[in-house]
Amino acid sequence: MFQTKADGIRMADSAMHSYQLQADDLLAERRQLHHKHDQAKVELKRSLEHLAAGLVSEPDPEEVKRAAQETGALHLPERLRLLHRQHKEYTERMAEIDASEDYLQRDNLIHPKTGQLTNEVHEAENLYNGLRHQKERYEFDQFIWLYDRDYHLSAAQTGFKKFWRVMTLADFREKRAMEAVRDRLEKDDFSELVRDYESLVEKCDFLSGELIKARKRYQAVIDLVEERNSLGGWLDGYQDVSLEALRSDLAEFLKDADFEAIHHTVRKAGRILVARCQALAKKVQYYLDMVGWLDNEIRDRCDRIESINRVRKKWSVKPYGMLRGDKTKWLVTLPDMKAAGTAKRVRWVRTMGSNIHNYNEYHHYNAFMTAGLSFVAYDAFARAADERMPYEGFSRTVIDELDQYRIAHNMEAPDYPAMNEVLEEHDAELTIWEDWDGSFNEAAALEATLEAAAAESQETEQSLADES
Repeated sequence: MFQTKADGIRMADSAMHSYQLQADDLLAERRQLHHKHDQAKVELKRSLEHLAAGLVSEPDPEEVKRAAQETGALHLPERLRLLHRQHKEYTERMAEIDASEDYLQRDNLIHPKTGQLTNEVHEAENLYNGLRHQKERYEFDQFIWLYDRDYHLSAAQTGFKKFWRVMTLADFREKRAMEAVRDRLEKDDFSELVRDYESLVEKCDFLSGELIKARKRYQAVIDLVEERNSLGGWLDGYQDVSLEALRSDLAEFLKDADFEAIHHTVRKAGRILVARCQALAKKVQYYLDMVGWLDNEIRDRCDRIESINRVRKKWSVKPYGMLRGDKTKWLVTLPDMKAAGTAKRVRWVRTMGSNIHNYNEYHHYNAFMTAGLSFVAYDAFARAADERMPYEGFSRTVIDELDQYRIAHNMEAPDYPAMNEVLEEHDAELTIWEDWDGSFNEAAALEATLEAAAAESQETEQSLADES
């Protein structure tokens, strides 16, 4: 089969178009997965906050110590001690402010209309602004030019200087500048004008300093009052502030915690949330794995386009020439095969992403952890999925943990029978936090959270469907 370079160009354009469509499909799936990744991170953050809130119900030393022992957050008791120390320091500082003369006289000093310091600032501003406006009358180009040339100090010039002034038309330019000054300031004596100007400059500098002092004095009282209000607000809300600080610190610590280890040490009522956190952390990890796999595929298609385009440019120089060898396999057969394979793998990745996103059987996940079952999160997600996961040969190339787990445990497939046995034997009933307010029910809260997540998932998928 004879092929011209023109034939090669047409095949190259078709191949590049095919690879670009494949890259676009991969990129669209990447965007959806990245969105699911972000949702999982938000849900994980909320779950960590719920867990921290359950473990620390009040800023009590014994309560905090117990939470620290259960989670390994051994810095938590010290954080509480620092908060107590801060409370003591703030109390002392507030007492010091309350006894200060400036605070006791604050109304007399900074009242908006009758305050002593308020009026001092206004008077200083008025005096300074009045003189500043007078000074600015002199600060126009011609006056400043003559002033900078020491025109008021100039003496009779002789020799070379006189000659140079003639050559540079200095007298003429100074005369014209002086005429402008005379017209503007209505005086002929430039020396007298300079004396007036320098007097105004000196007075403005002095009043500017006085104004700065007045403002600092006034602001110091304002700052004192604001500090007192801030301290009072913090101390009034100390119970809530300290509780929030402890919970926030614990939630931050739990972000990188070993949930499997904590699941063995945490009180029974908290285990389902620990399990939930681990499952969500695995979701985040798996989404990153899938995004990374898609990135590699996208780069592959872009590299193929670039490779073909380099050759196409060479062919376009002499399109009437003949091609060396048959390029059909490279430019037609292979792109068609890749297109079919890409469509199939995009569907597989979409299935994996949706199944992982829709998983909400955290009470089952908790049962697996409680029973000490050796399992990989992917299998728990796959077991509960409405749609079957892709075959293992593909999934293991995408999810690093899955491949490592299968190799380490010499497994070819998930052990669903062991999971089913655990669920039959183990009580997966949700419990209430023993130390929480009686009005809080963990089961109800978790159910509401899952319902909200499901609704959010449906809205997101509908939005993505509309976009596509």
